[in-house]
Amino acid sequence: MDRISEGYAYHRIILDESETPCDYEFLDVNSAFEELTGLNGSEIIGKKITEILPDIRNDVFDWIEFYGKIALSGEETEIKQYSKPLDRWYRVNVYSPEKYYFVTLFTDISKDEERFRRLAENSQDLIYRYEFIPTPGFVYVNPTSTSIVGYTPEEHYNNPNLPFDLIHPKDKGTLEKYVQGLLPFDKPLELRYIHKNGQVVWIEQKSIPFYDSSGSLVALEGIGRDITQKKQIEERDNHLQKVIMGIRNVNQLIVKESNPDELIQKACDNLTETLGYYTAWIALFDEKQDVSLTASSGFNSEFEILTKQLENGNHPYCMQEALRSDVIIIIDSPLEKCIDCPLKSESSERAALCCRLQHNSHIFGVISVSVPKKYAYLEREHDMFKEVVGDIAFVLYNREIEEEKKQQEEHLLLMTRNMNDVVIETDIDGNYTYISPSHKRILGRGDELLGQNCFSKLHPDDQESAKGAFQKIVETCKENKAEYRYLHPDKGYIWLESIGTSYLKRNGEMSILINIRDITERKMAEDQAKNIAQEYETVFQGTQDSMFLVQVLENDEFQYIRTNKAHQESTGFSLEEVRGKTPRELLGKKKGDLVCANYARCVESKVPIFYEEFLTLPAGKKVWMTTLTPIIRDNDVRYIVGSSQDITGRKLAEKGLQKANKKLKETMIKANKMALQARSANKIKSEFLANTSHELRTPLNSVIGFSEILLEESMGDLNDTQKKYVSNISKSGKHLLKIINEILDLSRTESGKIEIHKEKFDLNNVFEEIREVMASQAIAKSINLQITSNENNLTVFADRRMIKQIIFNLVDNAIKFTPQNEKVSITAKISNENKILVSVSDTGIGIPENKIEEIFDPFIQVDGSTKRSYGGIGLGLSIVKKYVEMHGGDVWVESKIGEGSIFMFTLPIKQKVICFESLP
Repeated sequence: MDRISEGYAYHRIILDESETPCDYEFLDVNSAFEELTGLNGSEIIGKKITEILPDIRNDVFDWIEFYGKIALSGEETEIKQYSKPLDRWYRVNVYSPEKYYFVTLFTDISKDEERFRRLAENSQDLIYRYEFIPTPGFVYVNPTSTSIVGYTPEEHYNNPNLPFDLIHPKDKGTLEKYVQGLLPFDKPLELRYIHKNGQVVWIEQKSIPFYDSSGSLVALEGIGRDITQKKQIEERDNHLQKVIMGIRNVNQLIVKESNPDELIQKACDNLTETLGYYTAWIALFDEKQDVSLTASSGFNSEFEILTKQLENGNHPYCMQEALRSDVIIIIDSPLEKCIDCPLKSESSERAALCCRLQHNSHIFGVISVSVPKKYAYLEREHDMFKEVVGDIAFVLYNREIEEEKKQQEEHLLLMTRNMNDVVIETDIDGNYTYISPSHKRILGRGDELLGQNCFSKLHPDDQESAKGAFQKIVETCKENKAEYRYLHPDKGYIWLESIGTSYLKRNGEMSILINIRDITERKMAEDQAKNIAQEYETVFQGTQDSMFLVQVLENDEFQYIRTNKAHQESTGFSLEEVRGKTPRELLGKKKGDLVCANYARCVESKVPIFYEEFLTLPAGKKVWMTTLTPIIRDNDVRYIVGSSQDITGRKLAEKGLQKANKKLKETMIKANKMALQARSANKIKSEFLANTSHELRTPLNSVIGFSEILLEESMGDLNDTQKKYVSNISKSGKHLLKIINEILDLSRTESGKIEIHKEKFDLNNVFEEIREVMASQAIAKSINLQITSNENNLTVFADRRMIKQIIFNLVDNAIKFTPQNEKVSITAKISNENKILVSVSDTGIGIPENKIEEIFDPFIQVDGSTKRSYGGIGLGLSIVKKYVEMHGGDVWVESKIGEGSIFMFTLPIKQKVICFESLP
């Protein structure tokens, strides 16, 4: 232990009468322990910690309780802790090798901790460490906590539950889930805390968890940042956005609503429905300055009380102040200033904004809204309130003008119905005399344009046309429209649409009232539509199909609008001959009725339809495959797009094919009859061979058996001649038995009586069995028998006996037809088609090309003469083919005379059994 750099100490925990840890004893320490603690090992071994460091009981951290838990539970953990008696910071790893004993390994981190504390002490963020064992509580909080939440580090140390005491009630559940590990520690968490002074403080905190060996949370180290200002800005922006939405709704309203009563009521509703304003009310005056109309939103029954007071001439305080002042009146203490007002809010968080509705020198009434008190003095709040006040006042002004003159009423009504967002007024030279407040928000400029010419910011290419439309309004006093590009200070050129009209003021001067709308998106859509139209025209004229467009008329009548070049060439009708004609006018009544019936079917179904039609046209008699696609507008089919293909040649080919198919069918019927007769004869032959082979095997087995007994000489010795004759009898008998077995197997497969008994096995094992069986035969001819497999595991689900017979027959043939001192190879691999490919190759005599097609037929041999050099009756390969096909595989051969042959067969990984009883 003296070789390690960490401090090491071995202890025994001491329990009191209630089995509670009360002390611990030193049993062993290393030299590093002495250096890191300043304690002499010889003086402390065998002593209790309370004897060595009596002040340890006064330490904030309960070392005895902490070590006692480890010694009794057997857990292992690591902590970073300050030791007050030693005045040092340590990183301590503790574990228990056996109950009542524990080991500590530690390092002195005082310098690192001192550096950390210097950084933490100067940080503008709140830095903390909270430990859950042995006693929950803060072990470190930097002084910034005092400025952020109002509580000193000492207050945090003295109250472990301080975070839960300070947390905002709405965020308490989130904090509890966070501490319980139900929320991720790796993501920042935004929580509200109550400052010592009562204010709400937003803190973004991120913690690093520490766990013991059992996975239990032991501590959290984290950093907290005061984001109150950020949240206040977000809250303010959110409020202002809601106000903007309300104002936008009012702007849209005032161009549609002509009834002043409905106008002010809907304006109040729009201002409060987005929650930007808590409440809103409007009072309008008549010619005598008495209240004539009132509207409100956001109140209960209290506004009815105010309405009665207004009718009696009793104006509330805010209204009186607004009528006396040109600025917005702010009532931030309604309980003090609005003592007699029934609308005074009991909430200390609300303030009222009040302003008179005035255009030029004409006062139309008063509008009042309530907002959060903290935004009551916000300049942006005032600007937006002025905007809606100005818009409503201006509209009321225009309504008054409409009442005075019928012509102006018609013009202004038309304008207000089409008004979108911006209203301007100019003199007859085009100089601004009025600009609505929304002009700055939508077009980027405001009152600074007053007195300037309205054409100065237009695109140079559009100025002349815009001036021409403007001059026409001046000269004719009639409404006129114009579209042009306007230079927005931030967005660049945008497209605007203007609708202008003229009217006479009370002083007799002509003014031009212009409603302006941003149509940039519409222009972009129009450009896109043009591109689509061009693409459609390219397809319409470029396709090889005959295309035509039909308009749907009344009374099931249709009229051709246009055709493409392919239609004109294939039908013989020019575009001039077709355009404007109905099918009956173009084709005659009989053919026209048939064509119209199909068009009517498309209109009724409202979906594309397909059909074939035979028509005699100027270009000749043709068969067409026609597709009709409806174009639907307002749920009615207005047009039909037709596409026809000339399928006359295909129809003629189909007719010829039908005749050929009929003849082929008759031939197939005759062939099937002949095949049935052949199958019946083949089955009789197979049954005969099976029965005959069975009758031959029984006596033949006896001959083979008795010859083998004689060769064993158990009944007496044989001389050499006798042995030779008996051996010939045995060999000939076995050869004959093999031929009979092959005949029997072939007859079983052909009669469908053989069964497959599948099992899982490794082909590599079968190859080894074949090697053992065929070894003597190969050695007799000095043939090198090679087996190569690229796969360690060639497991198949098949009939082991059949697979072995397949490989045996192929290897037996290969050795039989291969000269001495040559080689025979067996290879196996998994192919790309998810099949096992097995091949048996030799360097033998090869197979003539004219024999390859029939080599797998029964009783077929390459050399069929009576003088052939090789034995056999030609059944081995036939059996191979049958067995492979019964397993769903394929077998084939590649061969060259004098070079040798390669027999190959495949086995599917997932076998499908083929029943040969169903084969022809």
